[in-house]
Amino acid sequence: MRYEYQKITETTIGITKFCGNSSRLVIPETIDGYTVTRIYDYAIDGWRTCDEPDDFESSGCPGGADSSDGSAVSGDADSPDDSDALDSLDGFDDYDGFDDYDEPYYKEIYEIVIPSTVTVIDPQAFGACSELWEIIVDDENPVYASRDGILYDKALTTLLRCPKGKGGDCSIPDTVTSIEKEAFCFCHLERVVLNGQITRIKRGTFYECGDLQKIVLPDTVTCIEDEAFADCFALAEVNLPAQLTEIGAGAFASCAALKRMMIPDGVTRLGEGAFAGCRGLEELSVPESLVQIGEGWLEGCRNLKNVEFAPGNPLFTSENRAVYNKDKTVLYQYFCTSEQEQFRVPGTVTVIKEKAFLNSKYLRGIVLPKALVQIGERAFCGCENLTRIQIPENVREIGKYAFLDCKNLGNIIVDEKNTHFICEEGVLYTKDKSEVIAVRYGKLFYREDMLIEELGLKLRSCNCLRRAGFRTVGELLQVSREDVMRVRNFGKYCLMDLESRLEELGVALRAEETSGGKPDGTAQPASGFYHFPR
Repeated sequence: MRYEYQKITETTIGITKFCGNSSRLVIPETIDGYTVTRIYDYAIDGWRTCDEPDDFESSGCPGGADSSDGSAVSGDADSPDDSDALDSLDGFDDYDGFDDYDEPYYKEIYEIVIPSTVTVIDPQAFGACSELWEIIVDDENPVYASRDGILYDKALTTLLRCPKGKGGDCSIPDTVTSIEKEAFCFCHLERVVLNGQITRIKRGTFYECGDLQKIVLPDTVTCIEDEAFADCFALAEVNLPAQLTEIGAGAFASCAALKRMMIPDGVTRLGEGAFAGCRGLEELSVPESLVQIGEGWLEGCRNLKNVEFAPGNPLFTSENRAVYNKDKTVLYQYFCTSEQEQFRVPGTVTVIKEKAFLNSKYLRGIVLPKALVQIGERAFCGCENLTRIQIPENVREIGKYAFLDCKNLGNIIVDEKNTHFICEEGVLYTKDKSEVIAVRYGKLFYREDMLIEELGLKLRSCNCLRRAGFRTVGELLQVSREDVMRVRNFGKYCLMDLESRLEELGVALRAEETSGGKPDGTAQPASGFYHFPR
């Protein structure tokens, strides 16, 4: 086995990279006479083998180091016949031929043994070991311990990392008072019982535990942080403790198996997208203590039949699959189902909040009240089956991207008494036509801060440009065709895709090459129009 390391002191080192062909990895106490005291983030990536390129070297020890006796080795090993072709690639992202290299080029690590000398393990030291089943710590280690293959601090009060490959059931010791963020993320556990005096489920603790079906939280939990259970697609049972006061942004996002949730009295805040994408959620009960709701907290809950607010809640109420403030002047969220294709906003509503109807794909028709004054950003974004909408006379503010991706919205009608907006030939303008607010789907106008995604490029083209650091069309127009062709994996067909979309906008990439491929000026748009839906 070989290691790449970094000197910490004159006598100690930290491992930065590992290369070996065993599924059981025993971290050595010493390498080249140095004591191993630290394992850096992603040092153990789970896929290293002795068939790595020859230039893999230890810092200060050319050719690498043998973990058994610390002597220098060349690192030469037999490689697959086509290894030269594989090594010639800039990276493996777009390579489709891994089937030919499964053995011996790649081999997963299932077990890692930590010696007594290691006193610092970075949070993501084993972050790429997707099949790791067990972490074993030497009993003499003064800082760390392990139980049932899970990494803890020595006192068993903090759970640090559960191996990603660990499955089945798991019960956490009563001594545990804290779990590190992302400690269980991507693991394969099915049922977890958290004991002890844990008060917070930290950010991303169980993120994308796709096999997790049931979680038992202790009564001491007061906060579930952002994305704590996000993308736990199989999670069907979770108890929310009576002492809970806060549920963070995206805490249960995309937990598709959840059917019913009763939020306990005492919870005061629900973060943005707290239950977004919970496609199986049918019933939700909200207590009177809740006083703050984030945007899109029920976005994509397409089977939600009922949201019941406690009568004593001082700020919110619900009716006909929509959430309002208490006096029904503000509409916060509408949750559309296939059973309800038409919706009439109550006559008392003056404000439709940001993302209120976001991605309500079953919504075909809506009636806005005469009293309406404000439509928030992205309010109707993604309502792909909405065919017609009439802007009432009192509306004086329409937020950015209010009708983005309304693909079938063929007609926007503005009340003739409205003094702020006008619609002509499928384009919604301010009254003086100094600004374009919305455009019928298929029409496209340039603006400098238009996002790359708004061009409608093919996925490969868009991803290549984003990875290269381009975020807006304005940034693209500051470079030449030659500069863009230097973008990794951006070939001639991607260029044709890009230039055809830019031509529709009436703009083009620079003809001349810019110095160093960096922006050095600004392009002139074909018009000053403000783009909205494509």
